[in-house]
Amino acid sequence: MTPPEHAGRRVIPEAWRPDAPVFAFHEDTNANATLITPEGDVYSVAEERLTRRRFQGGFPFRSLEWIESASGYRAADAPVLVFGNRTHFLPRLLGRRFPSFEHDYFGWPHKLMLAYHHLCYLSPVFSSAMEGICRLILRTRFSQRIEILRSPPRPRRVRLLYGRRGQCVRGDGG
Repeated sequence: MTPPEHAGRRVIPEAWRPDAPVFAFHEDTNANATLITPEGDVYSVAEERLTRRRFQGGFPFRSLEWIESASGYRAADAPVLVFGNRTHFLPRLLGRRFPSFEHDYFGWPHKLMLAYHHLCYLSPVFSSAMEGICRLILRTRFSQRIEILRSPPRPRRVRLLYGRRGQCVRGDGG
């Protein structure tokens, strides 16, 4: 996997750059990985771009390999790893064995996923239990500190980040 020439453009303003490399992962269908470096470079790739299989799920092993090759940073050396969904325990539990296949958004796999997410939404106890399982799985796989992002509970928070028309705005109100 050879990184393209334009890999790792400096796109992060200096004031927003992290002190250490930040690796972030999404492991459900459309698995992907992202790295933000202290120099302001951003590397990001979806697993399906490397496997040529739509809706590639599970942990993005190939994406991580591509990012490490392109950037020179290793996830094993990062002080913290960030994960994108607090209740997606199946991709974390099954790893490479997570079933990935093309599916339409009206078929049974998607309906099953929607039912699961609806149950997480309806029951804070169930949702907390699933998050606990996810944290346990991630702690057994990685030695670094693990952070799992929570989805914003209200559209208002999304507007604060992206503005009313979808354009990205600075977090300090500027």
